[in-house]
Amino acid sequence: MKTTNRLLTSSLTLFLLISAAAAQSYTVTDLGSLPGSTSVQAQGVNKVGQVVGFAQLAYPNVQAFLWSKSKGMQPLPAPPGFSNPVAYAINNYGDAVGQAADQNGADHAILWMHNGTVIDLGIPKGSTFSTAYGINDGGEVMGWGNTAFLWTKKGGFRNLGSLMPNGTSVGWRVNQSNQAVGFSQSQSGLVHAFLWTDETGMTDLGLLPGGTFSEALGNNNFGQMVGSADSGGGPIFSHAVLWQNGGVDIQDLGVLQGDISSLAFAINDAGDVVGYSSLSSARAILWTKARGMLDLNTLIPPNSGWMLMQATFISSNGKISGFGTHNGQTRGFLLTPR
Repeated sequence: MKTTNRLLTSSLTLFLLISAAAAQSYTVTDLGSLPGSTSVQAQGVNKVGQVVGFAQLAYPNVQAFLWSKSKGMQPLPAPPGFSNPVAYAINNYGDAVGQAADQNGADHAILWMHNGTVIDLGIPKGSTFSTAYGINDGGEVMGWGNTAFLWTKKGGFRNLGSLMPNGTSVGWRVNQSNQAVGFSQSQSGLVHAFLWTDETGMTDLGLLPGGTFSEALGNNNFGQMVGSADSGGGPIFSHAVLWQNGGVDIQDLGVLQGDISSLAFAINDAGDVVGYSSLSSARAILWTKARGMLDLNTLIPPNSGWMLMQATFISSNGKISGFGTHNGQTRGFLLTPR
């Protein structure tokens, strides 16, 4: 009997050790801050671990940054005559995009090249502003003015239109095949997620059963798209969703226990999804097909001082950018798989 008890105890101890090791599946890196900053948000990460985002300075001033392991956090400059740069995305070659304000306060889409060149992409014809939210490895830039656009070095701005004639639309991400996602006013006037391709143009990705709202905020190179949609309660009660098979199938990814809403920002080619789940406050999430929705706070070492609030992007090799509070301060983070 004593031998059996010892075996059971040993097995339980081994199980607990394995479970604890599995739970601590990411290391977390505090990206630091810029001089005078009051908070930091990381918005994008590439496969080599470069992270972009912005730091809040004395209100209303902001400063874009590029973080790397070798150099830490460095400011990304605005073009001459511009101010308040913000960076939203970075590709695997180190080219980043975002926005900066001109002398009249109008935002322009900005491209930071990996060689240090800073390019004002300008404003699309018929628009009064522009912002860039996504860039693929081919250098194609996704964003919006009055409507969604795709910018290329060769062709400049291409207006992607909207789901409703003369409506508005917002372009968010573009994959390596130039498939773009975002959201637009639909024929009903309500906001619906879209998929745009060169062959089909803009396609309405539809809604969850009983829903009124959807938005697509990320896509991978295998035709999977993520964002959020509601089931009749409006955007405040929306859930993270996954579209597959060209948008024909939509899956509700749910929420963390006790929460009422969630949102997915990005999906990588492995099908791993990141975003947040929320009730009164947000918790950063990871969703996988095998394990469902997980609180990323349970996947980092305990007693780290972190509360991970939003996971904003996931790279092809599983690195995750985002922001939360670290010892009471809002900071950007990089999660690296163990």
